[in-house]
Amino acid sequence: MYVKTPETAALLTRIRIELNLSLEDLADHLQIGGRTVRRWEAGSSQIPTPVFDELARLREGAQQVEDELVALAPAHLTLGPMADDESFRSAWPEFEDRIGARTFWAVADRVGRRTGMSIGRARHYVHPDDEERIDPLSAAAAPGRGDADG
Repeated sequence: MYVKTPETAALLTRIRIELNLSLEDLADHLQIGGRTVRRWEAGSSQIPTPVFDELARLREGAQQVEDELVALAPAHLTLGPMADDESFRSAWPEFEDRIGARTFWAVADRVGRRTGMSIGRARHYVHPDDEERIDPLSAAAAPGRGDADG
């Protein structure tokens, strides 16, 4: 089944942006060409219903990750490069198949604003429970981190 309305095109765009995915990221995830996503968002092509099913799955995964981060309540979170899914999944194996690094950035940013959690930048992702993996760049990006820990 397909849908093609201005509302569905706008919804697709809104969800893609909410998940912090570029057109190319979404196209890669769906294993289609970027031009197809552009036509969907422009409202010039019909959007297959399974696309919305997959977006719903990604949104649900992002919400679960957000809930888990809030429950974990780290004082600091170190994020690696936005497109580094491998480093992200290595540091956060519990989120494996739910979201990628770009979406994690968006979720972490929301959680940070909501809870006051500090967010640092590094060459790779660091799980709050795995402090040995912090590299000098992330320590510099997180002033005071380690001071209280001794």
